[in-house]
Amino acid sequence: MTRIIILVCVFSSVFFDALAWKKEERVDFTVHCFLDSLNTLSSEQLLTQHLSDFTLVKKPHDINFGHRDVTAWLMVKLNVPKKGSNYIMTLENAHLDSISFYRFFNKGQVDVLHTGDHLPFDSREYDYNMFAFTLSDTCDFFLVKVKSEGTMIIPLTLNSLPAHIHQSNASVFLFSLFFGVLLLALVINILLYFRVSENIYFYYALCLIASGVINATDLGLLYQVFWPNAPVMNHYSVVFYGFTVFNLLFGQQILSLKQNSRVLNGLFSWCIYIMLFAVVLNLLGFYRIVLEYLSYYFYFISLMFLFSGFYIYFIKKYRPAFYYMLAWSTFAVFAIIYMLASDGVIVYNFYTQSALIIGTMLEITLLFLAVIDKIYEFRKAKDEATIKSLQLVEENRQLLFEQNLRLEHMVKLRTKELELLNYEVQAQNEELNASQDQLGSQNEIIQNQNRLLAKKKKKLQKIVKKRTLALEVSNAKLVHKNNTLERFGYFTAHNLRGPVSSIMGLVNLFKLVKDNSDEHDHVVALLKQSSSKLDEVVRDMITLLDFNNAELIECQLVSVASIYQESKEQFVSKLSDEDVVFFIEKFTDSLCLADQVIVKFIFDQLIDNAFKFREPNRKLEISIREEEEEEQVCYYISDNGIGFDSEKFDKDLFGLYKRFHTSNFSGKGLGLYFIKEYMGRMNGKVSLTGVKGVGTTVKLSFAKGKEK
Repeated sequence: MTRIIILVCVFSSVFFDALAWKKEERVDFTVHCFLDSLNTLSSEQLLTQHLSDFTLVKKPHDINFGHRDVTAWLMVKLNVPKKGSNYIMTLENAHLDSISFYRFFNKGQVDVLHTGDHLPFDSREYDYNMFAFTLSDTCDFFLVKVKSEGTMIIPLTLNSLPAHIHQSNASVFLFSLFFGVLLLALVINILLYFRVSENIYFYYALCLIASGVINATDLGLLYQVFWPNAPVMNHYSVVFYGFTVFNLLFGQQILSLKQNSRVLNGLFSWCIYIMLFAVVLNLLGFYRIVLEYLSYYFYFISLMFLFSGFYIYFIKKYRPAFYYMLAWSTFAVFAIIYMLASDGVIVYNFYTQSALIIGTMLEITLLFLAVIDKIYEFRKAKDEATIKSLQLVEENRQLLFEQNLRLEHMVKLRTKELELLNYEVQAQNEELNASQDQLGSQNEIIQNQNRLLAKKKKKLQKIVKKRTLALEVSNAKLVHKNNTLERFGYFTAHNLRGPVSSIMGLVNLFKLVKDNSDEHDHVVALLKQSSSKLDEVVRDMITLLDFNNAELIECQLVSVASIYQESKEQFVSKLSDEDVVFFIEKFTDSLCLADQVIVKFIFDQLIDNAFKFREPNRKLEISIREEEEEEQVCYYISDNGIGFDSEKFDKDLFGLYKRFHTSNFSGKGLGLYFIKEYMGRMNGKVSLTGVKGVGTTVKLSFAKGKEK
């Protein structure tokens, strides 16, 4: 990979050296400036009243008046013009609102050209993305009047006509290469996204689109190509700079900030909201205010991108951050080169003038390498998860095999017992037959004995039948417990893995930070938190085991309506003054076969769930109605909460550790499981239906009881 980067750099150096314009004779000129703070002076007033107020500009390549509501006047003079030659002056800022160019000839004649990005594109002297003007050697001097709502940056260059043509051709070729590389990379990543369905390719495609739109806007190419006759679009340039949010979204994904740094992830999100807010302000007409602060915003997010790459790679040891860090470091180096050239610290030539474009091309290339590295990390993590899943499946299969062996052994023991009983019965029959042959004279006694034996045989058959039935029930219980144990083992392994992994990682980290008291305390606090989670999982395991080992419930005749009233009064007593809950009740006061304590537990769970998953924008209503259906009494408990799609989760409605709402709501997914199991043990039934955004309805069916 290093050799490829070196080869690209060498090729780029030779390639751009070939694009650079030929060395021309130096054009000797001077620039003086004057700022009209009142924005009222004309060219005649300026030359007659304020000619002595002009000051010499030492660095014409770096004329910057910032965000100021002034009119800038530039006086340009050719010190030693070559006879018969024309020169081209360019203002390398495509976002200057209004420009007036005055040519003053020897005989007092004045030629004026008005242009700017608030006028149609054909108002310019040349079909050029920046502003270019002809400086004739027959003119004494030239005045340039500049007014803009944005930053008053006026980088001025002056070349001979051949040098300007060569530079323009090189720039056009460079722009074509840049946007060609962007388009090629965009097509490749879109095809890769549809081929392998990895989201990172989609976010990188958005990043490429953002780079193209932002650079085309900054260079004035969007205005030149797409709306040359609609300069009003230039008042909404912030909308196109708003594509920066794609770069922020790509940064969140490629660095996995949700897992690696919640602080940086939140900072990226706030930057997205700020940019969207700036776009809204621009659409509402606050163009000047937004532009005044937008440059500071871009400085900040550029430093944030650079810092995030270094932090995630060096501190969090996340491998894909290496190329992300290298990409923004490379762009920062070329941005510094561009600023140094603008300040006159280094030579201002084709390389330095095109530094931002070159840096952007290298940046998108390195970001693509970061995407490849990210995909590698995805595949590696996926393979590790697959191996762990296979290990868990093998462990569960082994556990199931052992349980089946135990069950087969118990069945064999019970079968042997039945065989022994059958042998005893056969032996007794044989003895009776022998006695009948020997005691033919005592027929009446034998008949009585036969009747006794017949009764004993029937009794024995009943015992055998009863034991067989008990064995079948026991077998069914063992199968049910085996299935429950298998699910329990899976959920236990899943729930224990997180806290145990956290404790093991924190123990290793504890050894590294033992000399740092602050980090030592932080690690100890995290250890306590992970231990508490582990203790909570173990308590849930004990509760489930106790529940599975509990005996059958003895049901009695109870009034469900009175138990509901008790649960409701207990719930209402705990409500705060701000919470309002309406109850709608319809009872026929029927008696049911159930356990009073368990029925109260069920109503407590259902009322708490209705309150927990209430809709914040409307008052909570809980209704309950009682209906008799054949040999059952049914209770329908409904609410108008947030609801959920019960058809989507039909198979998991009463599953262990199943939850149907987001992590914003507390809970473990055990309440509905216990309700289902308790109703089954009371020979009852429960069903659940829900509609997202409408509410939830629970149906409880109890066996009907009769008063004695």
